[in-house]
Amino acid sequence: MKRALRLDPLSMSIMFNISRAYANVGEYDSAFVYVRRGEEIWTETATTWWISEAKCYIYLLQGKYAEAIEEGKKAVSGKAPLALEMLASAYALSGQTDKAQELLAELFKSIGDRYYSPAFIATVYCALGDREKVLEYSKRQLRNGISLWSHRHMFPPGAISSSRIRATKQL
Repeated sequence: MKRALRLDPLSMSIMFNISRAYANVGEYDSAFVYVRRGEEIWTETATTWWISEAKCYIYLLQGKYAEAIEEGKKAVSGKAPLALEMLASAYALSGQTDKAQELLAELFKSIGDRYYSPAFIATVYCALGDREKVLEYSKRQLRNGISLWSHRHMFPPGAISSSRIRATKQL
């Protein structure tokens, strides 16, 4: 990805994916380097939502739910389903399950009949502690022929280790 960035140093998508890759392996400082680089380049309101989405994702993985919520609120202005999923997870993990449920309903509404990875939806249910729904959406993901292993980083750390969802580790 870094080679791709050298070829297209202004690519928002490449910077976003590099920051996520670093966050996925716990290198949060490196992830924020690319977020900050994006902040320096894109100052237009129309593109800044992705920066908040990237920050929300990193904070969510760090277990910094208040910060994730703050950035997630900004990120949803971009109308991306991923922002709704991350913000819903942050609310759920911070104990604000009513708000998480509201956002989950909004996520389903925004998706409509389009395909959206069941693994992303499973992460919200995991954060909510709804074992049955986690299993349901995890099975849907597997039926699509896509391994959950590739999405393991998306299950919020607090949700997977909590006693109410511990059984999902056996998936």
